[in-house]
Amino acid sequence: MRADGYLGPDRSGIDWLIDPDSPTMRGLGPDLAARTPDSPVDVDALIEDVALLPRLIRERHVFVVLGRTGPEAADAVLDAWVARLRAERPTTWGEAIGDVALSLREALGDNHHGIIGNAAHRALRPTLGEDPGPAWESAVRATPSGEVATVRIRTLSDSEDGSPQLEAGATDRSPLEHDRVVVDLRGNGGGNDAFISRWIADAVVHAHDAPSERCLSVGDKPVLAWNAIALEAVRHPDAPPPASLLPYAHTPAPDDELRVDLHTEHVPAGARPFRGRMLVLVDGGTGSSGESSTLMLRDGLGARVVGVPSMGLLESANVAPYVLPRSGLTLTFPTQWVATPEPMEFVGIRPDVELDVRAPLAEVADRFDELWAAAEHGI
Repeated sequence: MRADGYLGPDRSGIDWLIDPDSPTMRGLGPDLAARTPDSPVDVDALIEDVALLPRLIRERHVFVVLGRTGPEAADAVLDAWVARLRAERPTTWGEAIGDVALSLREALGDNHHGIIGNAAHRALRPTLGEDPGPAWESAVRATPSGEVATVRIRTLSDSEDGSPQLEAGATDRSPLEHDRVVVDLRGNGGGNDAFISRWIADAVVHAHDAPSERCLSVGDKPVLAWNAIALEAVRHPDAPPPASLLPYAHTPAPDDELRVDLHTEHVPAGARPFRGRMLVLVDGGTGSSGESSTLMLRDGLGARVVGVPSMGLLESANVAPYVLPRSGLTLTFPTQWVATPEPMEFVGIRPDVELDVRAPLAEVADRFDELWAAAEHGI
């Protein structure tokens, strides 16, 4: 039996597609849009919703669907959670959730899972910290040894504010004309790495095979897009749908079937290969598409990585949201497994040379030759 608030079999052949027009979802919308950890929680409704999670995890968590992870450890986490909810009777969402998201990540081997409206990913490693500014910002810095181009990319999230800046950055090849380039991805928690792919497409030096991906799909589209668009329609019914997701959304139909698609990509050398040297700065806040972008720059342009190990959100990808109908508990689970060349989930990308994550970008530019030499020789 399908959960309330999701498309029925007359609309879609697969379960767990949010129905944004259902009375259940429309009723939850205002609360979802305003929820914070301090918002009140209906603990009995939450307990009822948690009972749906074992089936959801088995049917929509890509690691479980592929058999990479068994669901039993997650079941134990959920049982312990329900016992705590019954014993403690928390009154706010923050109290009710606690560390459940972290425990589920560990149980499922997936560092990407989250609970929307509660605490974000906890930083387990050193990070640069607050660094307000444009999504993409390029400059040329004069150093004692000559010019260094710097590119600060704070996010790859193509939001209404950030998308124009990312579009402009992705079409600006000028930094890649310099002999020395620093790309600063510290604190970049991800978004859409297609901006980086487009930026370096004609500058790729080394033809290579990108890591293969296995993705939960419906029709010829990734399954995540429908729910991501539908959730925004529930939370913000008067806002336009996210334009970046529309090309990836399928039209539900009664004969829908869930598939696991294998995606492979050979990245050819570019028409104008990058001839310089590049350093990529990462920290414990560099995650998801921030990490895949680091690999693109390393594998395609020969960049060296400087900083501390990244967040480790790379093997699990393309999270889809799910709203549970009684309490409005909103979770995300990955729909894609990326076959990285070495284990990276929770591990992160290890830098070629370590550097204090608080080092100003100008200082890194001044020390470019020193850091490059250290990275080259594994110092």
